[in-house]
Amino acid sequence: MDAFLGDYLGVYDTEYYFLYCLVFDIYFSTQVKGALISRVSFEFNIVKYLLSLQSFWNDYYTLRSLTLYDFIQNEKITLDDLLFD
Repeated sequence: MDAFLGDYLGVYDTEYYFLYCLVFDIYFSTQVKGALISRVSFEFNIVKYLLSLQSFWNDYYTLRSLTLYDFIQNEKITLDDLLFD
């Protein structure tokens, strides 16, 4: 891309070409960094959500086993419910 634009503008071997390359590199690196930061933030939030979901269900079943009460069906848990066949 640089060669085509440089040929078109005729700015090779000038200070303007150097400035163009400098500005292009700064702009491109900023865009890439922004995209990477956005992607890392997105993935971090997904992991955070899944860990909080896991924590919720662990706490729910811990509470259920400690109270021996099924909150979904609104009834007490009996010994038959706790034993597996």
